[in-house]
Amino acid sequence: MTLSGKLLPTVFICLQEANGNFGPRVQKSVDEYAKIYTNVAITSSKSGKLTTALYKDFLIDVMKPYVKEEKFLFLIDSWGGQTNPVLYDENFTDDKGIPTCTTKVIPPKCTPLVQPCDVYFYRQVKNFIKRLQNCAYIIEQDREISSREDCIKIQSLVHHQLSAPIFCCMLKYAWFAAKLCDDRTSFMNVNEVCFRIDVLKNSCECKNSAFIT
Repeated sequence: MTLSGKLLPTVFICLQEANGNFGPRVQKSVDEYAKIYTNVAITSSKSGKLTTALYKDFLIDVMKPYVKEEKFLFLIDSWGGQTNPVLYDENFTDDKGIPTCTTKVIPPKCTPLVQPCDVYFYRQVKNFIKRLQNCAYIIEQDREISSREDCIKIQSLVHHQLSAPIFCCMLKYAWFAAKLCDDRTSFMNVNEVCFRIDVLKNSCECKNSAFIT
């Protein structure tokens, strides 16, 4: 996310697969999901975590279309797979071949203190997902949100909702909470925007009890 309070248009999802890669049948399904949920980029690894190669895919598929040839400051944590300056010099240059990305690395063990996502934003994401997992319809159906499609769908939905302009000030606050900017404005969080108590008193267009705004 940006200091201006925006989420990038695409969220990068890395799923855990036993062999590290999607099999032919699964790959076909994933490709279909990607056509439906157009704000996600889907990949996989054996551990479910990024490798340097996958991180490079993230830079090319998610970051580069957003920043284009503009100069920008990129705040990253100290994981060795993403601190190599060559990764950025190779992928972010202007029309004259001059590097456009300046990176600043968060020191080891300091991510929970000064990484805006860890300091505040991820808390809102987890709360959103928990609300969806515990909605009455899911409980009544005795269903768990655990499949590959569920994972992709829920990440797409949460990203889409939190990209709404009403959350702009909330995203800016994450930077303030991480002490990376001095500007603080009032904002509404996920509960206040999407899950207000008064919403439960109304009916949805489907005639069931309303759940989320």
